[in-house]
Amino acid sequence: MPSLDWIGRQAVINHYKEIPYHLLEIDKGLSFNIDEADGNVIVHGDNLVALKALLPYYARSVKFCYIDVPYNTGNEDWIYNDNVNDPQIRKWLGQVVGKELDDLSRHDKWLCMMYPRLQLIKDFLRDDGFICVHIDDSESANLKIIMDEIFHSSNYLATIYVQVRYADKTLKQDMDFHKQIEQILVYRKSPKAKPNLQSEDYSYDKFVFSIQEKGQGEEIELGGKKVVIFKPGQYEIKKHDKGFKEGLKEIWASGTILDGNSQEDFLGII
Repeated sequence: MPSLDWIGRQAVINHYKEIPYHLLEIDKGLSFNIDEADGNVIVHGDNLVALKALLPYYARSVKFCYIDVPYNTGNEDWIYNDNVNDPQIRKWLGQVVGKELDDLSRHDKWLCMMYPRLQLIKDFLRDDGFICVHIDDSESANLKIIMDEIFHSSNYLATIYVQVRYADKTLKQDMDFHKQIEQILVYRKSPKAKPNLQSEDYSYDKFVFSIQEKGQGEEIELGGKKVVIFKPGQYEIKKHDKGFKEGLKEIWASGTILDGNSQEDFLGII
């Protein structure tokens, strides 16, 4: 089975075993009555430390785990930092990897961060458990190799492709090729895991919105496409009692994002 080597690998390959266990301190000011919490817990802190603290309670007892990991795009403008040069990550890498830190590429750093966390997550899963990891193509190739190594390639089940945007509806011009697809890698803990696949008939039940023009929009050219911009008051989003083929979902009818700024203008592409 292929394996992946990177700068810092030897420092992190067994690091998950070296992390000390921690006690979770309850913040009563932010907590519900424990009798009403139904076993739910929100942990604030480094996720590696948090995982090790939770392991004694949930080891080999989790049926399904879904994680939306940092994509490593270098984007620092989101609500969480997607850049492996984040000061907290660099501090952790310096402690674990040591002097090699300055030689690490951004991909080396991402792999150093992800490997011990995936190893710990595996210890949470039941033998009939599953893990889904959401990623884009910035690190999907590297992720597939280390997931095969940690969970074994025989336990790889599928890659689910999620279309997150459409080329003919993307008007931003900040890059030549916009990413349209993200991936979800699906693995099982062991052959004892049997997916309970359920079929669902496609329907138009949720396509209950339409956009009605109430005024004359301004026609401009944007991103090589002719578009008509309707200002607030020049259009109306109408909800119908029943879905229909030409209808829109609420998320499609709620406005658009233009040059990174959310606004209430409605754009019609000609």
